Amino acid sequence: MINKIAEIREGNTAVFEQIYYQFHERLYLYVWKRTKSELLAEDVTQESFIKLWDRRQSLSLSFTLEVQLARIVRTTLIDHLRKESNQRRAYTSLSENLSKISVDGDPLLKKELEERIHVAVQNLSPECKKIFQLSREGGFSHSQIAAMLSISPKTVENQVSKALRMIRKSVFIFTLIHNL
Repeated sequence: MINKIAEIREGNTAVFEQIYYQFHERLYLYVWKRTKSELLAEDVTQESFIKLWDRRQSLSLSFTLEVQLARIVRTTLIDHLRKESNQRRAYTSLSENLSKISVDGDPLLKKELEERIHVAVQNLSPECKKIFQLSREGGFSHSQIAAMLSISPKTVENQVSKALRMIRKSVFIFTLIHNL
């Protein structure tokens, strides 16, 4: 196996392809068992092999390729889950901050704030709007949305982030004006 590591480090694509076919299913199942998402399992597995190839120069001859691949898959999965969790936290934080804006006593201010949020969501591109609504109003995970729309979880993640940025910008100005 050390020879294979050395060959991959040298850029031997034939050996890399052998390794891909040898370990793909095992790594896919590892991710699938933890997430129960076929789409996420495929995405994380593919991204892991891309990372293996991109970082082939730093492969260690001291550890087996299997151990190094497992480490890459584990950290890639953690990164995916962390990003999704951070976006959910950002949305929750936005919701909490909106509830702190003192509009309760003034129905006109509350209506204006709701209108700004509505306009911000309506101004999103159709794809971004649909993904955001599925995520926030529908309560679907990024992986579920990706499967429904036949897109990658990364696209879902990017679109949700974009939507949150747009809403924050819209609400930020309102907050400045009305909480001075």
